[in-house]
Amino acid sequence: YVYGSFIQSKMHQAGVVCTNCHNPHSNELIAEGNAVCGQCHTAAQYDTPSHHRHPAKSAGTACVACHMPSQIYMGVDARRDHSMRVPRPDLSLSTGSPNACNQCHTEESADWAYSALLDWGVRFTGQRNHPARAFHAADRGDVRATAVLLETANNQANSALLRASAISHLNSLIPARTASYLSLWLSSSDPLIRQAAVEAAGHLPPEQRLSILTPVLEDPVLGVRMTTAEQLADLPAAKLSTQAERIAALNKEYREVQSQHLDIPSVLAQLSRFQLAQGETQEAEAGLLSALKKNPQSSIARVNLADLYRSLGDDTAARAILEAGLTLSADDGAIWFSKGLLEIRDGNPQAGLKALETAATLEETPGYYHYVLAVAQNDQGDLDKALATLQHIHKVAPGQPNVLSALMQYSNTAGDRTAAERYRTELRATLQAAGLR
Repeated sequence: YVYGSFIQSKMHQAGVVCTNCHNPHSNELIAEGNAVCGQCHTAAQYDTPSHHRHPAKSAGTACVACHMPSQIYMGVDARRDHSMRVPRPDLSLSTGSPNACNQCHTEESADWAYSALLDWGVRFTGQRNHPARAFHAADRGDVRATAVLLETANNQANSALLRASAISHLNSLIPARTASYLSLWLSSSDPLIRQAAVEAAGHLPPEQRLSILTPVLEDPVLGVRMTTAEQLADLPAAKLSTQAERIAALNKEYREVQSQHLDIPSVLAQLSRFQLAQGETQEAEAGLLSALKKNPQSSIARVNLADLYRSLGDDTAARAILEAGLTLSADDGAIWFSKGLLEIRDGNPQAGLKALETAATLEETPGYYHYVLAVAQNDQGDLDKALATLQHIHKVAPGQPNVLSALMQYSNTAGDRTAAERYRTELRATLQAAGLR
């Protein structure tokens, strides 16, 4: 909570370290109040009403009140944001993110806070291309964020954590756009960027994936090596060629590290994916069962185990696992979604549609669950409902090519040529904005 935000700060990039502000033995501040910041930021310029815009001796005069707001984690632990940013109520308006102004002025809106900054003469540059907006759009499936994500990932003036986050968002949103940059990112001196690049290489064909990840097989950072092992786990022995011994050593290390944490359900689920990729079905099943025994509400372990049973042709076991999960967590969209797919595959379309509808209602932002629901509705002969579902997605979370493509196709099927052409034009523009045309 502290270090992750600190390494994103301008202070960290300028060479400031923890002991510039904290006693290394007690962790106490080395000076009281604003005097800590005053070591570099002169009080005559910054510790004045003309800068902080608050009445003397009020809480708002503290540097940390605006630039290091406190957040309670895990219900008990208050930590200050060490990224030391300026308050951005304008981003709150567009993304819903919190801002320091409204953490104190809880009775006011983000619009009120932004208006106050404007009245003080504050102007923010690059608002449309701010990384926060791109991350927010990417989380909602909007591929039009691609250009800003790429710029953020490749801008060496940005912190490594910000760049790595941009790479991860790109990989989730539109992995094809990462391919031409992977070698550059993998050669970075920062392990966060290398690790994000290794994850992004997962969409490549096996031989190409091995070729591009060969330079990090003995990366000096364990986290990078662990991620590399996961990305190469499914490569058949015939594809390993001259790298067989190096990859065997990598896999051995991966297993040894994970074996030290088998009391953690998430590690068991993670290891099971590696084992499945290696063809170790029984070991993967045992690991997932152990994860569920330790934490019956582990959604990932439950859905993965159901998928494993389904792949083995045991739909009865898969259904039992999912239904047991729903008795524990009836609001788990991932389990409802998995159950919906299972029912449809088993020839129970009505039960499947009902489960998919429930999953869609639990999806915070209309996206993949809604899209699959629309496809299922159309497959069951309800074209009008399918179009309504797709139109809802597009209205709330635009910029999703699969949704636009389906809208174009279904509108054409419904005989609405005008709508189909409109969606075709919008799809073309969306793909062009994402750099896919």
